[in-house]
Amino acid sequence: MIKGKDTKLKIELLILLFFGSALYSYCQETYFPLAVGNKWQMRFETEDVFGPECSIFLKETEIISTFLKNNKLYYDMNHCGRNGWRYSDEEERLYFLISEEEYLFMDFSLNHGDTFPHGEWSLPAMVIEEVKFVGGKNRQCKGFIVDDPYDGEKTVLYAEGYGPVLENLYYDGLGPDYYSYGISLKSVQYTDTGMVHFSSYDNIVLSGIPGFIYLEEDILEDTVVVNSTYSKSCNSSNGTYYFSYIDSVIIEMHYFDGTNSTETIRVPQQKLSNSFDWKISLELDPAYFKNGYAVYYKFRIVNKDLIPQAKYHPASGWNYLKYNPSLSLQENIPPETYHISQNFPNPFNPSTIITYSLADEAFVELEVFDILGNSVACLLNEKQAAGEYSVDFKGNELSSGVYICKCTVSSDKGIQYEKAIKMICLK
Repeated sequence: MIKGKDTKLKIELLILLFFGSALYSYCQETYFPLAVGNKWQMRFETEDVFGPECSIFLKETEIISTFLKNNKLYYDMNHCGRNGWRYSDEEERLYFLISEEEYLFMDFSLNHGDTFPHGEWSLPAMVIEEVKFVGGKNRQCKGFIVDDPYDGEKTVLYAEGYGPVLENLYYDGLGPDYYSYGISLKSVQYTDTGMVHFSSYDNIVLSGIPGFIYLEEDILEDTVVVNSTYSKSCNSSNGTYYFSYIDSVIIEMHYFDGTNSTETIRVPQQKLSNSFDWKISLELDPAYFKNGYAVYYKFRIVNKDLIPQAKYHPASGWNYLKYNPSLSLQENIPPETYHISQNFPNPFNPSTIITYSLADEAFVELEVFDILGNSVACLLNEKQAAGEYSVDFKGNELSSGVYICKCTVSSDKGIQYEKAIKMICLK
């Protein structure tokens, strides 16, 4: 019988036992696929039931080696030290090794409701079976429950063809009561046909897209919320604890004037504590804005998967940032000429940005034509003050082809500026 008075030590030991139970052909074919290099990722939530503390963290476990002892093959996990684990094909039983002694951990030959003597607690363990959605599909699961009169109830569950899916602990012995709940998120496994990545869809969402605010002459800052299916928070008397499954947020950006583009640079952003917020900060070069360039940027968001997954926002194309004359970078200088820039992106699908500048107050008409000269969209037909402007043209209803955007600028003195740009819609 293995007992301990320290709650955290008990939890660590059960985690070791839980993950270390992967071993041998029966498990490989059913409840715990076996190969050196296989990994499992779980998210644990812990809480002092009558205390102020709660926490959420990831636990990643990997089969790192095998060894022989007493002519028996054992498997070692990255956090198991000298503890070994083996599966008996004849008995369909799983054993763990501690201090040269072998103990029974799970009897897979039994059915739901059957019991067996568990080697850790020297108490009856009841076998449980159920179906859970894990690794992209519904799977048959089998595990056990041990009800300890001193330390409460422990539940461990494995999924067929996948491995560990659930660990539930509740300690109500000496000291503060303690609750821990672990669920499987991801797994990487090696088979005869290659590597398999069990990774359910992660819905990564970025909200609060910045209307950036210029805080200094050459710096803009804002805050966005970046979330994931596997991010989670818990409440306690000390406030809310936030666990983010987002590993990094990077802004990819470049300057573009309609013809010339700078190289794309990548700027890592900062995660704010005690929230799902990220501080967005970019240093800008005012010289580019003075010369008619705009900033095109997008977010690259990477999660904490065993094989990290990246998502771009927007999924295609770029966000757009143009110098606003009402906000001063260095000095508020109006455009010196009338001008329309080449749309960006070009080719486009389905939308593109058209930018233009007005040296003086004028009446502006923006109209789009197909290659035959038929009008397909009137984007603007109004009087505007001097300054820099942009129009988001959405070509959802357009078919692939060449289109012409004509810009006409008029005043009381007649037409001051007229130019057409060629745009390519590619679907």
